[in-house]
Amino acid sequence: MPYLVKIDYKERVGDDKNWVAFEVNGRDRTCFHKVVWEREDLTCFDIRRDSMNEVTEVIKTRRSVREFEPKAVPQDVVRDILDCARLAPTANNVQPWIFGAVLDDDLKKEISELTDHGKFIKGCAVCFAVFADSTTKYFLEDGSAATENILLACTAHGIGSCWVAGHKKPYAESVRKVLNVPEPYTLIALVAAGYSRQKPSPKKKSLQEITFFERY
Repeated sequence: MPYLVKIDYKERVGDDKNWVAFEVNGRDRTCFHKVVWEREDLTCFDIRRDSMNEVTEVIKTRRSVREFEPKAVPQDVVRDILDCARLAPTANNVQPWIFGAVLDDDLKKEISELTDHGKFIKGCAVCFAVFADSTTKYFLEDGSAATENILLACTAHGIGSCWVAGHKKPYAESVRKVLNVPEPYTLIALVAAGYSRQKPSPKKKSLQEITFFERY
């Protein structure tokens, strides 16, 4: 069945007429579709599921962003990103985490000044903080999985982000105290997020370089 969607149509992209750039629910998208028919305010797409999988698209297009536009992230988007964090995989379903969203400019600046490589936090729209109960066996793995969910959810919402290390950092305890997070929770990660001012495209190693089957 073709997928019917009302869009703010923008433009074709490239030579292939099936690549289209458009906006859906306020988000810019560039996707591969077979356009069945169009009129002024409606477009009927036949989604080629073997050519476009939104999850893998998000994973493959995520990049670390350290420069942000001075634009707020909507509250419902922030909540959805936090919701994605809480649904991360967790050993034995212990869910040993607490997630914070810092939007106050003064507080973001204070956090940024505590870090060594996260000074750009003061310029982001929202700083997510991931804490996990250090008395649980797999707190680091669980907290890291939740952090990755935050990064991917940001990308899915068209928001840039960057993971700033927390675990074992000398400032981890200071950040915990600044945010009034109780013990035995410990900082796993900070994620600076906001609408990107840059389009980084660092070179990634090829699949052939870093994979093997059966034995190395």
